[in-house]
Amino acid sequence: MRIRLKYPDVETFVEKYAPNISEGGMFIQSRAPQPVGTLLRFELMLQDGTPLLKGEGHVIWVKEYDAAHPTRVHG
Repeated sequence: MRIRLKYPDVETFVEKYAPNISEGGMFIQSRAPQPVGTLLRFELMLQDGTPLLKGEGHVIWVKEYDAAHPTRVHG
């Protein structure tokens, strides 16, 4: 599975995405999370095509959609 996310500028990227990246990995919001073990290739870039991060990894946990709390993030 390939994931491509685009941000208008570095400040927006840091504001929206930095809390989701840590030494242990990163969290990617998704309406359709993939099963644990799925190989992911990801690319985070600015809307003008400037690359910020690129790599690959595996899904190690999933936060499922909770209909009782529809505004909570899942992915």
